[in-house]
Amino acid sequence: MPRLLFVILGACLLAAACGPSASAPAAPPPSAGASTAAQPAKPSTTGGNSTTQPPSAGGSSAASSGAPSTSGAAASQPAAAELAPMTINVALPALTAFIWPFVVLRDGPVGAQEHVAVDWTIVETDARAVQALVGGSVDFAEAALDAVARAVDQGGDLVAVGGNINRPPYALAVRQGVTSYADLKGKKFAVTDLRGGSTVVLKLLMRANGLQDDDYDLLPLGGTPNRYSALANGAVDAAILAQPADFKAQDEGYRILGYTTDQDFQFTTYTIRRSWGQQNPDKVQRFLRAMLAAHRWLHDPANREQAVELGMAAFRSSRSETERTWDLYYQQNAGRVQPRNVEINMPGAETVIRTLVEQGEIKDASGGVGRYVDEHYLQDAQRGS
Repeated sequence: MPRLLFVILGACLLAAACGPSASAPAAPPPSAGASTAAQPAKPSTTGGNSTTQPPSAGGSSAASSGAPSTSGAAASQPAAAELAPMTINVALPALTAFIWPFVVLRDGPVGAQEHVAVDWTIVETDARAVQALVGGSVDFAEAALDAVARAVDQGGDLVAVGGNINRPPYALAVRQGVTSYADLKGKKFAVTDLRGGSTVVLKLLMRANGLQDDDYDLLPLGGTPNRYSALANGAVDAAILAQPADFKAQDEGYRILGYTTDQDFQFTTYTIRRSWGQQNPDKVQRFLRAMLAAHRWLHDPANREQAVELGMAAFRSSRSETERTWDLYYQQNAGRVQPRNVEINMPGAETVIRTLVEQGEIKDASGGVGRYVDEHYLQDAQRGS
């Protein structure tokens, strides 16, 4: 399917303003004085997600996830009138519910409160998000920690500074006739790629249910829309799907055999170039304060309806699919799937690095998790929130 460049400039204000189970689980008008970029035509999507052409490219948490949620800007930041507008240039792997905080910044109230706009590019895989960051076409990326670790092991100047998805909530959707894991022996699975984090957690799920890696075949097909299409057209027997496509599949008669949320595995992170962060610490902390506000806003039950409206528009999903996704993330698994305070799941990060070493994916893990994760930016941002 064609891949399109999906770049949207968010609003910039110059004046002050204002656990899951198989059966589980309008954007507001711009504020006065906001400058809103013209919106391009929405690309056609499958399962509520989108892909576009990638850009060219040359342990413990500092805060408890049980902290009270807030829907406003960080309390001890400079007054709104003192904040210069800032645009976040970010590479995102796919247009799924994983990027909900960026949607809240772009289309919801938090971006205006923080004077932060979002310019995002959907690049289809975590590996491409990392490539865009290494190449300097963006300053931030949402990327799985395993992709970050591989890049660092090969000399990439990258470091994860916050957690986006701390326990991956992928659903294993299967075609009619498959009723158990045993039925999947010898069958074909649609996956993003052969080495990515979603494939790793799929393997962990399968091992936990009695199937080894050589008991099934993997077809690397890219993002969730491609994987869902392969399941729908009968090219595969099972597909690992992100939200809200899993709920769409369920509504269309596919069985959800299981979820990966029980895996203690740090998945997607907020990542920067390490040297760039050292030269621009204020920008990194500003980004993290905005993400803190967005994560907390999403966890606030008072914001559920507006969050659902924003998600429906961004993910091209139905109300039911989006509501069930919000409930899965922010009610049934509050603070577990997407952390309230952007903290990285350090035990889960250790699992990632240990797994990559065991599989021979990285050669030098002598620096431990600290070689791939730097928590000090987030700690500084949390102190100001």
